[in-house]
Amino acid sequence: MTNEISPTAIDAIKAKAVAAAKASQAKAGKGKLKVKAESKAKPAAEPTANKVEIKLPGGPPLMMRKGSKQATMYGLLLAPKGATVAEVAKACGYEHGTAMSAVHGGRLKRFLKAMGGKLIAEDDEKRGRFFRIVKSGKK
Repeated sequence: MTNEISPTAIDAIKAKAVAAAKASQAKAGKGKLKVKAESKAKPAAEPTANKVEIKLPGGPPLMMRKGSKQATMYGLLLAPKGATVAEVAKACGYEHGTAMSAVHGGRLKRFLKAMGGKLIAEDDEKRGRFFRIVKSGKK
């Protein structure tokens, strides 16, 4: 006695499974359009309600979610005094290596390209090396 199933038996099993699936979908009412008598949809929120505008002087504004780690980091780097990697890590809740990657990474470079700015690094006796974003062509 062998444990092989004939191809016709396999086809019959598949057909039964498909028929059962279709029957359960029809029973559940899936695929049919249901119309509610009254729509309780909330009015559309203002698109800038939870957004903050990040902008270099003379550059195009970019909208980011208020309070996000990315907006926090860009806010620190756009400040005139800039920010150290440790300050970015503390403000954003990052580990040191993550903050380094965020400050030096590709996302920031794409942001700078879109904003028309550049990242400069400067040394300070008290703070150590700090970074800030300035408009291209300035130092």
